[in-house]
Amino acid sequence: MVYKKTGQFQADKNNLKRLVLKYGYADFTFTAVDSGIENSTFIIKSDDTFVLRVYRYVKKSVDDINREVDFMQKLRINGLSVPRVLPNTSGKYMSNINIGQNQWSAIAMEYIAGHHPESYNATIIDQLAASQAVMHQIGIQYAQQTNANPVLQLTPGEFTDQIINEEIVNSHVKELIGHARAYTVILDNRLAYGYVHNDYDIENTLFDVNNKLVGILDFDDLVVMPVVVCLAFSLWSLLFETSDMKLVTRYINMYIKTRQLTTHELSYIPQILLFRHYAITTLLVLRGEIDDETLQTCQEVESLLLTMIERNDLDKYFN
Repeated sequence: MVYKKTGQFQADKNNLKRLVLKYGYADFTFTAVDSGIENSTFIIKSDDTFVLRVYRYVKKSVDDINREVDFMQKLRINGLSVPRVLPNTSGKYMSNINIGQNQWSAIAMEYIAGHHPESYNATIIDQLAASQAVMHQIGIQYAQQTNANPVLQLTPGEFTDQIINEEIVNSHVKELIGHARAYTVILDNRLAYGYVHNDYDIENTLFDVNNKLVGILDFDDLVVMPVVVCLAFSLWSLLFETSDMKLVTRYINMYIKTRQLTTHELSYIPQILLFRHYAITTLLVLRGEIDDETLQTCQEVESLLLTMIERNDLDKYFN
């Protein structure tokens, strides 16, 4: 079983050249970045080195992309380590080319040297949490300025739709997929909401050799929703990688030093964690990345989250 990417830009040198020329470079080499499931990203090397992102066809509107760029710029102004979006030779931040009847949109960003950490540690957690809290404060203010309406429902998406039950041999995997299909979270409209990254973890951040956060990347999933969703998605990544609730608690405690969480927001975290768990488990199945060890981790995390929801004793887990 394979996750089917649709609408992605193909790494054709001639088509890519048409985009790179818009930034004033005729001779270049490129490397495709093999990460993410939405858009196509390339490291372009010419007289300068920069990153070119070509958006998945018809996935994001021109307004959505402009909003993403504008939000990134606001984060930079407020001191966050977000790459600078580069204007093309016409002074615009978005470039377009037509291939056949399709129009492709792209942005260019500064290249930030750094690495994705292989694992979480206290220093990394503290920086991630503090920066996320600031992003959420800015995102809330930004949503108020734009009069945006939030997404208030988390439902199984394109991952579960691509699962073919007959192709699943392992009964435990099939059971997990069944749980994923049946799970929905309805969010309260009283929750604080704003523009959020929604995929913020060590895979979408860069650190230097001294474990200093130097880059927050990939705002492809920028969306308006309760900010606690974005926080819980980040907490899930930490929990899945470490299986350590003490580190989850550390993350929350560092976050609330900048932005206080209400009891109402905290009450939603276990439900959102479980939703994220089902969504990513389904993606792992589609990618063929569920081995025995990963399956065991998936089952253990599911059991923990179900127990957390059933007992509804947040003090036990978050203090």
